[in-house]
Amino acid sequence: MKRKLISVASMLIAGSLLFSACGSDSGTTASETQSSSSGTGAQASGTSGEKSYFKKYDEPITLTTHAVVGADTMYQDGGTAENNAWTQWQKEHLGIIWKLKWVAPDGATDQQKLDLAFASGDLPDVISPTKEQLAKYVAEDQILPLNNLIEDYASPLIKWAIGEAKERTKGSLFLPFTKAGQIYGFPVMKELMDYYNTNFIRDDILNQMGVAVPKTLAEYENVLEKYHQQYPKGYGLGMDNTLSAQAIPMAAYKAYPKHWVKTGNGEIVYGSIQPEAREALVKLAEWYKKGYIDPEFAVKDNSKLQEDVVQGNILTYYGHWASIAAPFNGMWSKVAGSNVTCMPNLTGEDGKTGVMANPWFDGSRAITKACKNPEAVMYLLNENWDSFYRNYTDLREKMKNEYGYEFKYPVTEERKPLNVDQVARDYPGAAQPRQLWKYDYPADLEGCGFMNSFYTHYTVLFGFTGGPVSIANGALASMADAVNKNDTSVLIGEGKNMYAEWTNTNPKMLTTFASTYNYWSEFEKTDEFSADAFSGAATPTMTEKKQYLDKLELETYTRIIMGSLPITAFDEFVQNWKKNGGDQITKEVNEWAKGL
Repeated sequence: MKRKLISVASMLIAGSLLFSACGSDSGTTASETQSSSSGTGAQASGTSGEKSYFKKYDEPITLTTHAVVGADTMYQDGGTAENNAWTQWQKEHLGIIWKLKWVAPDGATDQQKLDLAFASGDLPDVISPTKEQLAKYVAEDQILPLNNLIEDYASPLIKWAIGEAKERTKGSLFLPFTKAGQIYGFPVMKELMDYYNTNFIRDDILNQMGVAVPKTLAEYENVLEKYHQQYPKGYGLGMDNTLSAQAIPMAAYKAYPKHWVKTGNGEIVYGSIQPEAREALVKLAEWYKKGYIDPEFAVKDNSKLQEDVVQGNILTYYGHWASIAAPFNGMWSKVAGSNVTCMPNLTGEDGKTGVMANPWFDGSRAITKACKNPEAVMYLLNENWDSFYRNYTDLREKMKNEYGYEFKYPVTEERKPLNVDQVARDYPGAAQPRQLWKYDYPADLEGCGFMNSFYTHYTVLFGFTGGPVSIANGALASMADAVNKNDTSVLIGEGKNMYAEWTNTNPKMLTTFASTYNYWSEFEKTDEFSADAFSGAATPTMTEKKQYLDKLELETYTRIIMGSLPITAFDEFVQNWKKNGGDQITKEVNEWAKGL
């Protein structure tokens, strides 16, 4: 259900001036590098001054890639992953022919095939590697740096998007794919809220108890005590065996377990071994002893915890915003009058809180050095975004007034699918029914975003993927705005479809989402919100030792919370962590940071 909710809300974004931070150091421009391999004729329409960002190759070029196509992937009219309306459109209108070197049934198989292709020296032109794979391929000089390619070929729309995405991710947009200042991977971008977890609390129960949504650690502890007295069969803090919910009190201590933290002197340290985490564990142990935490949490996975939520036995749940689908939909159906809202990140005695986001965008698209026409990938990105976002009138005005960029494609009246009911009836198990929807757009309508196929609407397999952070965020923001104002006229883009879908499922999905969005849209602007200081691929010692160290950490934290170990066991854990590879990992992380 989560994927269904978020797949259309992809995000990316703010000015071409900011893009200079990822500019060239090589002294050779992408156009110079490719001059010997870009001899095919081109027809282009300029959209910003004399600069052209769109091209059709008179002599068609071929690009190779690979794809994951699951058993539930469906195509219209007998199409395949390699031959469908989207690839046919590219061939006809852009002169780009895509060939798949392989199709894998799942991600794991795809990664194996990619490594085999690397070992045999036969990588496709455009690849989707993991962070670890990309680092390995870069080390063997198989990947093309993107700095100059983006600088020379990306439209102002793309550069604006990159600039804001860098700003929104605290500068870490490209870090997982950067070495010595060179960018080797273009992030597969999702909306940023996908990386935030939220403190959800039953506000119907708070109302029954006569207390407000807590904002401080002390207020929250008071709520837990009242809840335990009035609902002795329930548990105030929903905890499972991953300990993810420990983040709720950890924020008040400015503790960051599982994260890498940059100190005042610029050193990067591991959050799980810092004194602040020790303090928070003392508090969690107190809560466990008082009965605020399920005594069986250590043997319960998240699915079991969600069952407790559905039964109405949990006051506070820590989870992704898609929790509005599961477990909350089940609870709303089963527990009459139940309601959920976002609880702010708790502040400590100093009135401050501290929250750290996971590294963003760990998936990427990269271009190998074997590719003869890498600029075509950027032209395709320019083309797709210009067409897909043609109806965002505010964006059109912004790009025209601030960047001198005129959209290639005109505003187009959007039409609803013709066969939604038929698809629902004939393909009840379709994971992505939009793949099968048809529209009545005229055949001569230009642009890749308004044709009669799923794969012309979303570039999920070919070229660079994702979308502007602010655009997707704008769709989500419009949904929250519609709830806040009780006015659906403010809905924009994909927000219209999601609003209708959630309303039909359960209107409480919208109100709960709005409370979450309203909070995060403001909190992410504060200095109390930061990004993990390490966002690179696994270091050599991480690859060798991290699994053991993670197990050591989980066992120690769990036993301290349950009281089977005293808090002094934390100090012993720190020493064991350091001498069993932790110190070397810390050294490697800091070396990584110096090499950016």
